[in-house]
Amino acid sequence: MDRHPRPVMVAIGGDSGTGKTTLTRGLADLFGAENILTLCLDDYHTLDREARRRLGITALNPVANNIALMEDHVWALREGRGITKPVYDHTTGTLAAPEAVEPRPLVVVRGLFPLFTERLRAAFDVAVWLDPDEELKYHWKLQRDVAQRGHTVEGVIRQIVERQEDVRRYILPQRAHADMLIRFLPPPGYFPHSGRREAVSLNVQIRQAAHWFPSELRALALDGQGNGAAPSPLRYLCEVWGGRTVGRLDIDGTIDPALAAQIGGRIAASTGLPSARPLGVYVDGGSEVRRSAPLALTQLLVAHRVVAARAAASPGAATGPREEARRGVHAG
Repeated sequence: MDRHPRPVMVAIGGDSGTGKTTLTRGLADLFGAENILTLCLDDYHTLDREARRRLGITALNPVANNIALMEDHVWALREGRGITKPVYDHTTGTLAAPEAVEPRPLVVVRGLFPLFTERLRAAFDVAVWLDPDEELKYHWKLQRDVAQRGHTVEGVIRQIVERQEDVRRYILPQRAHADMLIRFLPPPGYFPHSGRREAVSLNVQIRQAAHWFPSELRALALDGQGNGAAPSPLRYLCEVWGGRTVGRLDIDGTIDPALAAQIGGRIAASTGLPSARPLGVYVDGGSEVRRSAPLALTQLLVAHRVVAARAAASPGAATGPREEARRGVHAG
C-alpha cells in the first residue's frame, strides 16, 4: 500500500458514553475534518449484538473484540499505510462490509480499548482518557443509546448493570496509561435523572504533567483573574495522583463565556490554531445542540497537546514512541 508522511497519533479512550465522540468532533473543528482520520474501535467487535446476547458476552470483553487486528491497523496508520478496516453498525447492532481508509495528518483512535496493550499504547503520541462522574456517564449513555442506537430505556439500564465487571477488569485500568485525564462533574444540585432540560454547564477537571499546561493559563488560574473580588472560575494546583505529582486544572461550569473565549483565544494563538470556530458543541438529550465554555476550553487544551506532539514528530525531531515508563498521567 502507499505510504504517507507519518501522522500524529491520538488516543481518546473511556467507558461507553463518556463523551469520546464529542471531544473528537472538537478536534475536527480545530484542525479541519479534512485533516483527521477517526478510527472507531467499536468497528473491531467480532460479535454482533445478537451473538453477544446469546453468548452472555459484553462488548467490553476483549474476547468480543479483535485486539490483534486493532494493533496491526493502528501501527499501519502510524507508519503511513492505508488499511481495510471492519465496520460495526450501531443502529442495527450488526457487522457491515469492510471499508478502505487512508491516514491523514492527524489520526484519532477512539473507543474502549485504545490503551489496552503495550503495543497499542506505544503507537500514540497523545493519549487522552475521559472519566466523567459515574452518574453523569450513565445518564449520557442512556440518552445516546435510546435516541441514536435504537435501544429501550430498560435495555440500556440492564446493559449498564451487566457490564460492571468488565468495566472494572478491562476498561478502567487503561486510564493509568493516559497522558491527559479529563473528568466532567455535575454542579451542586444537578440531578440528571430528574429530567431537567435547561442548559447547565458542567465543571471540568483536567490532569496532566504540569509542564503541559500553558504557562499563561496556569498564572491566570492561580491569581484568580488578578482582582480577588470573587473565586476564580479557573483553579490550578499541583497534587499527588497515583503516587506522582501532576497538575490539575479545574474549570467551573459558571465561567463567563466571554472570559472563556478570551482565554481560549490565548491558547489558540500560542499554538497557531484558529480561535473563531464554534467549539464546545455537544448534543443534549440525543437531539438538542448546545455549547459549553468549559468543554471548549477542554478541547483547546487537548489540541494544544496535539500541536506539541506534531512538532515532536516533525522532520528533525525525535519520532519514535516514548518509553513505556514515561507514559501516563501517573508517570508525569
